[in-house]
Amino acid sequence: MGFALLSAITKSMTNLLVAGWGPLFSSWQLYALAVIGLGSFVIMQSAFQVGPFAASQSSLILVNPFVAIAIGYVLYGETLRGGPLYAPLEVLSLCVMVVGAVGLASSALVANVHEESEGTHLLKGRGRYARWRQRHSRT
Repeated sequence: MGFALLSAITKSMTNLLVAGWGPLFSSWQLYALAVIGLGSFVIMQSAFQVGPFAASQSSLILVNPFVAIAIGYVLYGETLRGGPLYAPLEVLSLCVMVVGAVGLASSALVANVHEESEGTHLLKGRGRYARWRQRHSRT
């Protein structure tokens, strides 16, 4: 949800940037973008480390566009295009997005990212995980 909020703040920042750099640096949007962006990144990384990568990544992929659409509708009055050509394309795009996220969640390529066995763990020997394994292998 944080990244969807970032897209809304970025849109308002581009409107300020048209007026020049001064209004941009004196606005709350720039500083909110920095704080919310950093917070969203930290929360996202925590979600990747706590649970299965496939579950956290697929939920991020599915939730972010819906929240961005809702924020765009509420804050900016934006709507989706309707009509005989656009409505089926929007539904098809939604179906492709859901099928892709479900495919990612059930993919064998990401299923073993947090697997504990030494032979299958994809992050073996890298950074924080390697230090954690060293500390816990001694005890």
